[in-house]
Amino acid sequence: MAVDITPQEQAILDKVEIPPRPKALMTVNDEAKKDEPSFPTIVHAIAEDVSISATVLKVVNSPAFRRPNPISSIDQALNMLGIKRVLSIVNAVSVRGAIKTSVDLEDFWEYCSAVAHGCVLICKQLKMQAYADDAYTLGLFHAAGVPLLMSHFEDYAEFFTDANVCNWNQMINQEMDKFHTTHTTIGALMAQDWSLPESIVDSIYNVHYADGIFASGDLAEETLKLIALLKMARHFATLYQNPNAEDDEWSDLEGQVCEYLGVDDASIDELQEEVLAGLAEEAESQ
Repeated sequence: MAVDITPQEQAILDKVEIPPRPKALMTVNDEAKKDEPSFPTIVHAIAEDVSISATVLKVVNSPAFRRPNPISSIDQALNMLGIKRVLSIVNAVSVRGAIKTSVDLEDFWEYCSAVAHGCVLICKQLKMQAYADDAYTLGLFHAAGVPLLMSHFEDYAEFFTDANVCNWNQMINQEMDKFHTTHTTIGALMAQDWSLPESIVDSIYNVHYADGIFASGDLAEETLKLIALLKMARHFATLYQNPNAEDDEWSDLEGQVCEYLGVDDASIDELQEEVLAGLAEEAESQ
């Protein structure tokens, strides 16, 4: 599914600067496409970027990705995890450093990180490990359009705060009316520019238009699985940060998401408990 841009929206997008991919990410991505990728080239590219390499090692040793033995180098990570998984992690951890803004977004990125790790933990519990890498990338990347719009519109931060309190399933249309674009469109375009998989691009673009989407047949199964995982992870991350929060976004779609993922009423509470415990362990390991 292509990202659909209106002429009015394009005028806004022309003024919003989407950050380029870091050099390390470009090198890893180019090598991953080759029939015989060069591991030394990939290792060197990642290791050259101290910030990215340090964050990658932190992520691969986190509770969500934990291996029996700690991974102490990029070379070891590549050999143990493979190119696809390492590329997914590099994609994810690069987004935060690539977006510059004068607004303090520490809480925002902590939430995105919780969503990303929540996605992986859900995949483990539901035996959907094949989706874990892309789900992790999606978790960190899905709201990348937010800081870009904050940098462009002086009143976007206030709108974003209000939308989080309300319900993004409804607020996404108000965002379009007010700013003539949405953070999901910006995020999808950035994901497209960064050569992320089509399933991730489509998931970002459609995440807040998910009501009825699981039975519509409009999107590929892989995209729908990622959207469902993201919706559930967003809910668990919200509860982790605020156990008393009213999550209307989740209430609207809980039945649809759980049915699509095959999670019954008896299992959702146990799944929630396991994921929240994993997120707490993740926080303690920082």
